[in-house]
Amino acid sequence: MNVEVFVTNSGGPGGITRESVAATMTNRLQAARIYAPADQPAWSLLRVTVFIGTQAVPGRAAQTVYIIRLRFMKLVYDQLSDPELAANPGRLSTDSLGAALRWIHWAPTWESPRPAIGFYGGRRDDVITSKIGTMLEEFVTEYLRVNGDSCP
Repeated sequence: MNVEVFVTNSGGPGGITRESVAATMTNRLQAARIYAPADQPAWSLLRVTVFIGTQAVPGRAAQTVYIIRLRFMKLVYDQLSDPELAANPGRLSTDSLGAALRWIHWAPTWESPRPAIGFYGGRRDDVITSKIGTMLEEFVTEYLRVNGDSCP
């Protein structure tokens, strides 16, 4: 599986970047034997979205606000919407494979039970990296429970 990372950091901790989050995720997935290099076809991907902002509070430390969501996505073929397959049930010829590609979409097959939403005083990286790590561990545990036999 590949990793897709989106980070929007508006004045939050400087260490939370797209590159730092991607490195954390890649390292953990490699350790769990469930990561595919970027040059491999991506049939599945783990997507993390991180939004961080800060609010200045007079006389107090800035308040950091964050939202983190983790989703596992797989490519799926929407057979019901494909007019070629609807016209010829059970027959998908090699001539129609190009047309069938229009009906292949990313679909979430797992996501964190709830997004991590919170706030804290200051601009420390560790609060957010800890939340990402906890969510990633939850995913790895679930993924290996279901797919452990297929991991090398």
